[in-house]
This record gives sequence, structure tokens and C-alpha cells, in this order.
Amino acid sequence: MASTLHVVGLPHTETTDDFSWCAFTSLHVAFCKMMTRFGYEVILYAGHNNEAECAEHVKCHNSPKSTDFFVPPWTQEYFQPMNDRVIAAMKKRIKPGDLILLSMGVVQLPIQNAFPDNISVEFCVGYGGSTAPARVFPSWAWLHVMKGHAAGLRQENIMTLRGGATDIAIPHFLDPELFPKGNGGDYLLFVGRMGGMKGEQVAIQVSQETGIPLKLVGPDYHGDYGEYLGVVKPKERAELMGGALALIAPSQFPEPFGLVVIEAQMCGTPVITTDWGAFTETVEQNVTGYRCAHVKEFVNAVLRLHEQYIGTGKVIDREYIRQRALRLYSIDAVAPQYDAFFKRLEYIYPDKF
Repeated sequence: MASTLHVVGLPHTETTDDFSWCAFTSLHVAFCKMMTRFGYEVILYAGHNNEAECAEHVKCHNSPKSTDFFVPPWTQEYFQPMNDRVIAAMKKRIKPGDLILLSMGVVQLPIQNAFPDNISVEFCVGYGGSTAPARVFPSWAWLHVMKGHAAGLRQENIMTLRGGATDIAIPHFLDPELFPKGNGGDYLLFVGRMGGMKGEQVAIQVSQETGIPLKLVGPDYHGDYGEYLGVVKPKERAELMGGALALIAPSQFPEPFGLVVIEAQMCGTPVITTDWGAFTETVEQNVTGYRCAHVKEFVNAVLRLHEQYIGTGKVIDREYIRQRALRLYSIDAVAPQYDAFFKRLEYIYPDKF
């Protein structure tokens, strides 16, 4: 087991509920708790305030001026002040065999470069531009997308690629205490960034065609249809998910993962998604929800679930949905997968342990 995990947070958020609108920040909080309880010493380098469970919290940037949703410049210049503080603090703490856990690719490259004798791991690669020698992707779908993209940039034939022992797919993870089972209800729920990529326009059309009310959660909605609830914290989000007929996630791109889909399933709520990207791994077709390729399929899926709600259709088992989510995505289920991957790195880089 690696001596210590050095987990690096983000400069525009803090590891508290106030910034749970940032999926990566939520993952930092859950990861620290998951690996601490698994037996690792975790040092977290993050903002002034912290709610994550860890052995030590090192303050590396001041509190943001606002807790409102904010997309930062993804540049090394923006990240540099925090990167510099992290490097200075880490130099006082890091030991041979410790792992550095990063989550933002090239913008955190200076941290990786500052510690060549330790292995840097990007532990939740849901983006392009990853640079670490060891990478954990949240789905096999995204791993394959990124492998193919990288091969194309190098003008290599993807059919000739070899190796890859330092890359793996491990799904994102949730603290089950935050997402209890709900009893369902009579509305559709959309959770995500507005603007088209996450497909809120499809959710709206499906609601209009079926007559099933739609609640929308997330930043920057400027439409006039449905009940818009803004950005909500995990407790309220879990209550909305548990009380929904279904979560609808019609993403218009191959999702690297789509965290809200497993959040809903952990609440026992079926999900209706597009049929590509990570959803092909996280949604068990016709059992935990429906994967669709056309708006009419989304409509039919909603009507099937509504028939169940009014007692005339085939039942989708909400308890099975929850138990599957617990088995696959709870912190207790995922921690051993990270532990096994970290042990693999000891075989690959014996000189660094």
C-alpha cells in the first residue's frame, strides 16, 4: 500500500457542500472519505474550508468570493498560484512511495513535474489533455475515446497500439449516505449544465409530448418551460431524484461518465439516457432504465414508466436499481479497485516505491 495519497483540489472551489455543483469537487470529497476509510493516509491540498475526511487538510488557496456556479479559465496561468502553494506544501510532506492524485490534466502539470521521483495519478479523467503517467478513466467508453483520439493526433493506426498497463477504467463513486432510496413520483427530472450539450431541449420536448411535468436543476437555464430549481446541494438533489418518475439524461455527446445517472439510480430511480458513451455501462437496458437513440424512444420510455406509476404497466424494480448502484458505485465497492490499481503501479515502477 502506498504510504500516503496526496490529493490536489481545485482553485475555484472548496471541498464543501457549497461547491457541490462542481462534479470534480464532489469526487474529491468522496475520494478522500473512500480511501481514508479503506486505510490510506490522505493529505488534501485544497481551499480554506473543507468537509472532506482526511488525515490532513492543507490550505492552498483563499475562499472564493462567491459560492455561485463558475467555470474557471482552464489555463496554467489561472492554476499557477495554487499550484505553487501545493508544490511548496507537498515538498515538506511527500515521501518515497507516496502517490500524487491530480484531476485536471495539463493545468496541473507543474505539480507532476515538480516530483519526478513520485508517481502522479489522474484519478478521474473525464476530459481531454491528461498528462500523468498513470490514469484512471471513469468508463471504458471514455478510455477508448481518448486512446483513439491520442492515436489520431500522433497519426498512428489505432489497430497497432500496444501497452496501456498504467491506464484503467474505474467508475465514479458515491457515498450512499447522501443518496437514500426514494419512493418515486409523477415528474421527470433533468440535472445538468444548460446550453444544449446535456440535452435539456430533448427533456423539454419529451415532457411536452407526454404531458409529464419536468423539473430542471443546474446552472444557466434561460428557458420558460418546466419548473426551474437552479443549482441545489446534494441533500435536495437526492430528494428530487428519489421523488422522480425518472431522471432524463439525453446528453448530446459521449459522456465520460455522467455522475447524476448513478446518483439517481442509487436513489432507486430509473434513468432514461442516450445510447452511447458511459451510459452503455451504467444503465442496464430495460432493467435500471432505458437507453434511447431517438426522441420517440425517449417518449415511449417515459410512457412505459408512467404506466407503471399508475399501476397498469410492467414494473421496474426500484429496489434492484438501488442495490445494483450500491454494488457497483458505492465507495465501499470502488475503493478496492483503486487499491488494486495502486498496487499494480508498484509492479510497473518498483524504483519509485
